[in-house]
Amino acid sequence: MNSEMKLKITLSGIELPIWRTIVVDSSSTFYELHHIIQIAFGWQNWHMFEFEMDDYIITMPNPEIDLITVPANEIKLGKILSEGSIVKYQYDFGDCWDHIITVEEVSEVKVRRLPYCLDGGRCAPPEDCGGVPGYEHLVNVITNKKHPEHDEFIKFILDNDFSLEYFNIKEVNRGLSELTNYIKEYEDGHSDE
Repeated sequence: MNSEMKLKITLSGIELPIWRTIVVDSSSTFYELHHIIQIAFGWQNWHMFEFEMDDYIITMPNPEIDLITVPANEIKLGKILSEGSIVKYQYDFGDCWDHIITVEEVSEVKVRRLPYCLDGGRCAPPEDCGGVPGYEHLVNVITNKKHPEHDEFIKFILDNDFSLEYFNIKEVNRGLSELTNYIKEYEDGHSDE
């Protein structure tokens, strides 16, 4: 029997917390959870990912990487997660965006459409900004008008429609309601890889 899982997902290593609370169906795969996180945090889905829990490395099979992994598109969340479970999700092996996922609650499925976002805080860092050190530099520069790079970084921020505090739950839930289409478009765009 399917249940719903309330997940608290927090980006690691950032001084001001960037987080989302998401409710997902326990029958969702880790591959689907990857896409849910991409939508919820506003990432662009440009990079590889993996989940780590206990002895598991869960990712998409890649013949170029010599690791023993569990295929993310085959294993369902409810098979290995329970209330209190903690999983690390890494997105972008260059910038190394580590997210800590905590299963806060497991309950019977309610009427609401899954997945959906209950709450969150702050905008995820821009893609390819250099990981935590690059993001901290970006924050330091844009919050310090006297910094020599301030004007250049403000132009970057404005060009990329980025705001440190921005979080729009309606936007996230609209994206999550289109999860199936989002995944299909992603797969169609990556079918030649």
